[in-house]
Amino acid sequence: PNHKWLVVCPKTIIKPAWINDAHKFYPNMKIMPWKRGLLKREIQPFCDAWGTNTPEQEADVLVCNYESFRLMTDEFLELGVKGVIFDESVKIKNPQASVTKKAIEFCSHMENVYLLTGIPAPNSELEYFTQMQVIDPAIFGTNYWRFQRTYFVAHDWFQREWELNPAMADRFTERLNQRSVFIRKKDCLDLPPL
Repeated sequence: PNHKWLVVCPKTIIKPAWINDAHKFYPNMKIMPWKRGLLKREIQPFCDAWGTNTPEQEADVLVCNYESFRLMTDEFLELGVKGVIFDESVKIKNPQASVTKKAIEFCSHMENVYLLTGIPAPNSELEYFTQMQVIDPAIFGTNYWRFQRTYFVAHDWFQREWELNPAMADRFTERLNQRSVFIRKKDCLDLPPL
């Protein structure tokens, strides 16, 4: 990498999906988990391997979970992070959640931002709003209510349920596709039949 990256993902996949796979496919990459309060025994292998007492500064890629990210955004900026990958970006779909607000602010300082997830909007297309805010606020604007009223119609009289306005569906998809790539499982997996 030509600058320091941060991967934000669920805690359960930090080691198996990011650390181990990076070592397997990119053995020269300096990648390590990072959170507040790491014990000396947890960072010592990285200190030894990289010949430093501050491996977090030497690392090409730091990996943390969403909770650590929420608490440590300023520290990641101080460490010089310029690119971020959010794995399971559905975790930043709620516009009211503090982790979502932190992600939007943090990404305004990033040169590169990537979101990865299997199902980006499991409940409604409304859930794309904050994820697109993280990538590029210009896509749908910065006002959630304006976005909602532009692309959606109330499904009930009390305006509790909204659905994509059929008259705006093509425009919505066009805007979404400006910064998105969708890949279907059947197009990327070549598995033998059971």
